[in-house]
Amino acid sequence: MQIHLKTLGCRLNEAEIESWANKFEEKGHQLTSDPKSADLLVVNTCAVTQEAVKKSRQILRRTHRDNPMAKLVVSGCYPTLEKKNINEISGIDLIIGNSEKDKLVDISLRELNLQAMPSLSTEPGLSSLFKRGRNRAFIKIQDGCYFSRITGSGSACIGIFSNEGNAVCAQKLIKLKFPKYWSMRSKTI
Repeated sequence: MQIHLKTLGCRLNEAEIESWANKFEEKGHQLTSDPKSADLLVVNTCAVTQEAVKKSRQILRRTHRDNPMAKLVVSGCYPTLEKKNINEISGIDLIIGNSEKDKLVDISLRELNLQAMPSLSTEPGLSSLFKRGRNRAFIKIQDGCYFSRITGSGSACIGIFSNEGNAVCAQKLIKLKFPKYWSMRSKTI
């Protein structure tokens, strides 16, 4: 199955979409940079500003219009914060809230009854990081903005309000993920 991943917003969204790309590939699916040839479209949205909300709505409508036969999965801050408005956008097959983002791949495959071609999961190739044209790896350290929690300032980041159970990961996470990205020759972590 061909899967196209699109993200808007912060580096956290970039890290999440990278993780999803790896998980989809592990389950035997293939990534595509062409949304029109995809069987499944996954959009990780943003709602940090009104402009980001507007862009999220636009990309969701355009994505469905350009490939109405593909299944459309939406995640990120936009559907979490704009629960009423997200239902007004046609073509969305599945909404995954921020509290379930780490299970997006499994939930999508199960709920949409999507099957993989087993041979794809065994073929060697570049990591999804390089297939998507990236040369910098992002590592997810936390959900949302921890700064606003520490200072009590609500102005630092809206992401904290859309991430239930926000927690900062331990240094072990970096040590576990660092060797993987280092082996891919990423210089910035």
